[in-house]
Formats: sequence, C-alpha cells, structure tokens
Amino acid sequence: MDDYILRTWCVEFQVSIVNVDYRLAPEYKYPTGLNDAYAGLKWVAENAALLSASISKGFIVAGLSAGGNLAVVATHRARDDPFFADKKITGNLLMIPVICHPGAYPEQYKSELTSTEENKDAPAFNTADLWACYEFLGAPNPKDPDLSPLLNHSHKGLPPTHLQVCGRDPLRDEAILYEKVLKETGIKTRITVYPGVPHHFHYFFPQIKLSMKFVEESKYGLRWLLSQVEA
Repeated sequence: MDDYILRTWCVEFQVSIVNVDYRLAPEYKYPTGLNDAYAGLKWVAENAALLSASISKGFIVAGLSAGGNLAVVATHRARDDPFFADKKITGNLLMIPVICHPGAYPEQYKSELTSTEENKDAPAFNTADLWACYEFLGAPNPKDPDLSPLLNHSHKGLPPTHLQVCGRDPLRDEAILYEKVLKETGIKTRITVYPGVPHHFHYFFPQIKLSMKFVEESKYGLRWLLSQVEA
C-alpha cells in the first residue's frame, strides 16, 4: 500500500528503505507478524552494505497503524538484544500507532484513555473494529509488552520518536500517552494531532489539505529523526 510513497522518499532523502512483508492475522496468529518484522530488522542490520546504506548515518524503524505497533515493539526488543549493541536504532517514525490493548490499560492512566469510548462510532475504524483486530490476532495476554509496548518494564534508552495521531481515532489517547511517557523518561519526541479526522483518513481523502499536511509532516518527521543522528 505504501510502496509508491516509500520509493519517492528513497529518492528525496537518498535513503534505503526496507518494507517488510510480514505475515498477517487471522491466518498467522500472534506473534508471527512480530517475529517476521524483527527478523527483517536483524537482516537489515547485518546487510546494510547490500542496501548501499550506512546505519551510522541513521537507522530508523517506522510503521503505520499495526505497523507502528511492530515498530515500537521491535525497537524495545532491539534495545535489550546484544545483537544490536553496535547497531543502535536511531529513531522511531510512528504514524497512528497501536500502543496498548484496551483490556490492559493501566489503572493510573484510565482517565487519560477515553478515545475508545469517545470514538466508538468513528468512521473508517471504530472501537468494535479495534477489538475485532485483536481477536483476529489471537494474542493470549493483553498485558504482554510485546503486544502492548506501553507496558514495557522501561522506556529508557529508546531513540527519538516522532508521532502522528488522528483526533477521531479509538487509538488516539494511547499514542498521546506513549509520547508523554517517553518524554517523562527523557526521550526526545515530537507529536502532531490531526483534529476531527479518523484513522487512515489520508488514504481515503488524499486530496484534502489535512491529508497533504499529514504526508508532509511524515517527511518532516523523517528529516527530524535524521537530524538527531547528525547532531
């Protein structure tokens, strides 16, 4: 779905992009897709030269929606994996990401996590759709940090993170909370919320100004993350 825009980014930014075709639920249950994504990440780390890439100039893990979840979890895994000791991830680019199973929201944050109720009837993707996706995934434990990375034991040592969030999205508040938690941990962050628009709005209505802004700010996020490496 993103192949065309990723090709344009390769040219515009002079970067190499690997788009991992991980296996999907419900045919392949959790954690198949996650393990595929992580295997892809390790392959890239080992084979950067084949891609005419230099990890030292930037090693960014990005994802949109469910892919955002995989990007966050893979980054947490890599932080704790000796394999990546000399291959550090330098940034996360997260677009409308899935951050925490609604059945595992921490008690101390529940007052901040109201978007599943506020946006339960949102167009394009509503709260019932969200629950259905988790059912398809078949993960046995909603509190598993490999499913709900908000619940990871620590967020220290993570790279700078750029987030984009839709205002009329059941996932809105968990992404906003994740940015808050990262910032409190000392991680550099940037976040933009697009009010009044649903999940994936920029695919459905690419011609509207807010969709164009979303795409431009995705590119801005990539540029910002690359500048953090140079800094």
